[in-house]
Amino acid sequence: STRKPSYNGLPMPLGQALSLAELKTTAAQNAKKWFTIRADEEVPYARAVEVLETLKAAGVAEITFREAQMGDGRYRIANRTGIYPFDEAHKFSICMPRGLKQWFTVIWPAKDGKLARRLRFYPEADAETQSRWAVVWEPGTDVLWWADGSYVGRMNLDDPTQVQVAREPRLGHFSAEFALPEEAKTAFRGLGLAVGRLGQTGPGPELGAASKEVLVAEEFDPKASDTAGLKVRPGGGWSEAWHDLARVVAASRGLQDWTAEDLIAWGAVRDGLRTGVLMASRAESGEPLPARLVIRNVSPEPITVHLSPVLNRIDADARAADGTRLPVHKVVLFGTDPSITFTFKPGEQLEFAAPPVQFGVERDADGKVRTPGFPICGVETGPGTVSVRFSMTNGQAPDSGEIEMDIANR
Repeated sequence: STRKPSYNGLPMPLGQALSLAELKTTAAQNAKKWFTIRADEEVPYARAVEVLETLKAAGVAEITFREAQMGDGRYRIANRTGIYPFDEAHKFSICMPRGLKQWFTVIWPAKDGKLARRLRFYPEADAETQSRWAVVWEPGTDVLWWADGSYVGRMNLDDPTQVQVAREPRLGHFSAEFALPEEAKTAFRGLGLAVGRLGQTGPGPELGAASKEVLVAEEFDPKASDTAGLKVRPGGGWSEAWHDLARVVAASRGLQDWTAEDLIAWGAVRDGLRTGVLMASRAESGEPLPARLVIRNVSPEPITVHLSPVLNRIDADARAADGTRLPVHKVVLFGTDPSITFTFKPGEQLEFAAPPVQFGVERDADGKVRTPGFPICGVETGPGTVSVRFSMTNGQAPDSGEIEMDIANR
């Protein structure tokens, strides 16, 4: 027998060990849900590959690894939105918003008086391969690997001012210079990402040519990153990020003819200001959903306010269809968040990101909720209809309007 993985955030069954045969039967009945293998907490390292193969044999397609640990824990693999333990020299996260560009981020913390640096990288992910890519690394080394729709890539992390990036076709013969470890191939294949020719001869499918490039990680101040680029705009002057999300929101509501203004859920006016939220109307359990907020002056006079429009100071409030308030779990970072003075002329507005919201939370073997990684807000809920709104905890802005969400099993 083996300790159990979990599915859709719920242990199966809580506190009980399962044989692989029992696991396969239970998984087959829930194959459309996502499963998380928690090694070594609930699945011993030595059994993780067996459990993975059992889930795949049962027809499960969405499988992730808690804390990114797989097999004996030497290599780590990440394929879902979250912040992952990387190593002492780097921080690492993945963001996979459905319908939008997806990326991973590597951060080199500030050291010896030098500013921190970060690099955001966008794998090849289209409508067909979106959310079907993964990153593999071995802690303590300066190399990470990723596999996406077309390529396997290698990124050298030893120097943030010269990040060496190489790509080779995912289904081709890898060069000796590329030096892709067998352990990385095994990890990718375990998640259903075919890598290499698997004993075949001759040329591989035409998925793209090998390439190399050198990237420079940008300097940034972590304390100011949330507010970088914030500016008051004329009413209706939307950013590219707003337009990108608006297209996803319109599609979630089945709209053909729409404007960005049509998609906003506005809250009540308070002291001449009104806050609106842009967010899709459908979500899958366990999947973080992005959102953006806008504050607009709807009065005939200029208004000056002090705001803290940062992810750490924005909370989500969620309610079930009958009005019952649902528990929301979020990591709150300690420290001082900026309070910024903004002046709005009549009709002007300020837009900024809200924390992603995840409907459905994971629990440990004792039934305790696992709070999602910052800045995600995790709502305790199952499938059904949920209403969500946002508020700023230390500012002078009113609450946003409510978005009614349809939550479906993943």
